[in-house]
Amino acid sequence: MRITSLLAFCAVTGMAQPTGYYMVASGTLSNGLVVKISTGAEPPIVSSRPVKIGLGGIGTSPDRIHRFVVDDASKSYFGYDLVAAPLGTKSYLVTFLPLQPTKQLEGMSPGPVPQFPAPQLVEEGDTIALDLLVSADGRQKIVDHIQVAPRRSPSAPTFTMPAVDNYTIDDGPLKFTVPGEHDVLINGQLQGGIGLTGKAGSTMWFYFPGQGRYIVSLLPPSGYGFQDAGTLRDNVIQFRADSNRYEIRFPEPLLAKGAYRLYVLRDPAFRPGNGADQILGGIDRLENLIKH
Repeated sequence: MRITSLLAFCAVTGMAQPTGYYMVASGTLSNGLVVKISTGAEPPIVSSRPVKIGLGGIGTSPDRIHRFVVDDASKSYFGYDLVAAPLGTKSYLVTFLPLQPTKQLEGMSPGPVPQFPAPQLVEEGDTIALDLLVSADGRQKIVDHIQVAPRRSPSAPTFTMPAVDNYTIDDGPLKFTVPGEHDVLINGQLQGGIGLTGKAGSTMWFYFPGQGRYIVSLLPPSGYGFQDAGTLRDNVIQFRADSNRYEIRFPEPLLAKGAYRLYVLRDPAFRPGNGADQILGGIDRLENLIKH
């Protein structure tokens, strides 16, 4: 598909979301607001093979979200910064600004700076639809769907299933949510916000500054050195590594039922490409996370 870049913004209330997102990411600002960006195709692309589109990613600073898209062929990038501020109860002022380049974009040249609209007032539950990439004939779009909401702490673990079993595919698909409403504890101490990115796959990963990345799997991949070091129980992931106890609380259970062993592999050399010095996490395919 031939694509050209186009940034066009409009606020839509109660908009139906398309299926088949290629990327879901969220970041928490220092004012307590969570910005969630879901990127998908309109109309959905029907293909027997996975659709690979270079959609870049996001970076999070205390006061803004950095959304960037990279063109590997020309070694260029474009994107936007997003600032959100509360204005009364369940109302937010969203402002789009020129992109501040992240470390991942070093050595690349910036593309044209788009025209940004005036700041927009949105209500909780509204969606800002952004036409990110558009085909030459205008029939196919890649769209960012942006939502802003206050951060809500998920409930404490309920641990309704005391037994820990090995996971099988009959136990159902992993439901990994990335709206930003998560709590992270290290050795029982609550940490700051977590930035999450969800892609097609069922292998989780978490990055902790100073420790590196931990790749977490429900199934024990052979030949890589994964250790039986944790559990997934209801809405909580727990694992021990390098004398630390990590706990990630999600807003709802990740599987329909059960409590399961988790296998953990540390990747100490990993550093986030966007240069963010914060706790990060995501879901992806195992082959994308393991360097052969």
